[in-house]
Amino acid sequence: FVWLFFGLVAVDGSYYLQTLSISPAALLAGAMVGLFAAAVITVNNTRDLDTDRRAGRRTLAVVLGRRAAGWVYCGELLLPLVLLPCLALLIERGVWLVLPLLTLPLVLRLTVRFRQAALGPAFNQLLVATARLQFLFGVLLALAVLL
Repeated sequence: FVWLFFGLVAVDGSYYLQTLSISPAALLAGAMVGLFAAAVITVNNTRDLDTDRRAGRRTLAVVLGRRAAGWVYCGELLLPLVLLPCLALLIERGVWLVLPLLTLPLVLRLTVRFRQAALGPAFNQLLVATARLQFLFGVLLALAVLL
C-alpha cells in the first residue's frame, strides 16, 4: 500500500492533474519513489518486530522475519537504481538520469546497517537515514528530469 499510494498515486496523480495525461515515464518514476517510501516502512516495521509479534500484528517484517525483511529492504533501495536505465529510455536526453546513481554508496551503507543494527531504538537512526535517502533520490531524480 505504501508503494502504491506514496509512489504511484502521489506521483502519477500529480502528473495527471498537471497534464491531463498518463505517461509511462511518470509511472516508472512513481514506482521508483514509492519503493523508497516502502523502505522507510520496512525499517519501521523491522524496528518494532518483537513488540508487533507479541501484540499479534502481522506486518511484513513479522510475517517474513528479520532476515527476509533485510532482503526486502535491500531490494526496495536497489531496484529504483536498477530501473534508471529503463526511465532513461523513456525520457529524451535521459543521460542526466545518472544523477540519482550518486545515492548508490548511501544505499549500500544503509543495507549493511540494516543487517547489523540491533532491533529497537538503534533502528531509529536508520529510519531517519532512509527517509533522507528517499528525499535525496527524489531531488536528484527531479533535477535529472528537469535537465
